[in-house]
Amino acid sequence: MKKKPKATSSSIASEFESLTLLRQEQMANDALLWQEQMANEKQYKVMQLDIEECKFKVEEQKMDMLKQELPIKIEKLKAEDEKEQLHMDKE
Repeated sequence: MKKKPKATSSSIASEFESLTLLRQEQMANDALLWQEQMANEKQYKVMQLDIEECKFKVEEQKMDMLKQELPIKIEKLKAEDEKEQLHMDKE
């Protein structure tokens, strides 16, 4: 039976240090990715709000146009009614 060579304490410490550094790097990368994801989500929400604001403005413009259109339609109906009254009076 072969005996495994014993690892020296310095090689174990060196390996542990390497793994610790690797873990720290991974944690730092994870933190950066998380921050980037949060920034992207915030940017996405801002874009959604901008879209909703534009939709709201379009609806406001539609309402304003309808408000302007209503008196014009009323005037048109009055004119048509007066025209009809004139034709009836001639007969």
